[in-house]
Amino acid sequence: MASISPWTIPSLEKAPALYCTTRLEKHLSERLGEILTTATSPELIKVWKDKYTIHSYQIDINSRATPVTLCQLMQEAACKHAENLKLGFSHLKERNLIWVLFRQLIRISSYPKWGETVEVHTWPTGRDRLFFYRDFRILDPAGSIAAEATSTWFVID
Repeated sequence: MASISPWTIPSLEKAPALYCTTRLEKHLSERLGEILTTATSPELIKVWKDKYTIHSYQIDINSRATPVTLCQLMQEAACKHAENLKLGFSHLKERNLIWVLFRQLIRISSYPKWGETVEVHTWPTGRDRLFFYRDFRILDPAGSIAAEATSTWFVID
């Protein structure tokens, strides 16, 4: 199998930062503490992999997964990865914080069929001020790329 090169979209690789005062950045930095440090740690670059089976309630009239289903699978994998890194919902909830998906750009090559098992890969790709970047890849049962995405997240209180 040929090596897969990372997929990035230059216009979204580093999403333009929203106007943010130094005061707000400082406030969030104090609230996030080690989260900001941890999110740029080399150990986070490890790829998280999960397998999901496409169910009857996730398909369209042609028995194919819908775009919404693919987005849900990516979000579920991201949540599991964040929990594993101790940066997930349960950890942020203790600080009255929550992750917010700001934007996601998806390229779909093929739609998995009902009953197929797909593998979702996700990994953090960096941080810029208050934004955190995460990429995804969904592989079909043959190991071919069914979909890829890049996303931008931030934390709010």
